Amino acid sequence: MKELKKFFTYSKYWPTFWLPNPYYWAGNEHDLFSVWLFSFANRPDLTAKFSRMIMNTQYGTQGDGLPGNDDYATMSAWYIFAALGFYPLPST
Repeated sequence: MKELKKFFTYSKYWPTFWLPNPYYWAGNEHDLFSVWLFSFANRPDLTAKFSRMIMNTQYGTQGDGLPGNDDYATMSAWYIFAALGFYPLPST
C-alpha cells in the first residue's frame, strides 16, 4: 500500500506530465488500471482521491487535454470510467 501511494503521490511532483516518468503517468496505457488497485486493498477512498487528482491534473478541455496517445479512445474511455467511479477489470 505504501509503495502504491508513493507511485501516485510523487507523480504530482514530477516536472512534466508529457514525458514518461518512474511514477504514474496517464499517457502510459500500462498504468491505466493502477489507481483501482487501492479498491482491491479495501481503500476505495484512495481510488477516489487519486483518480480525481489524475482527472484534474492530466486531462483538460484544450487540444492537449488527453495525456499520451489516445489509441482507439483508450484515454477517453479511462476518463469516462473514472468519472463514473468504476473501471472494468477481468474477474470483477
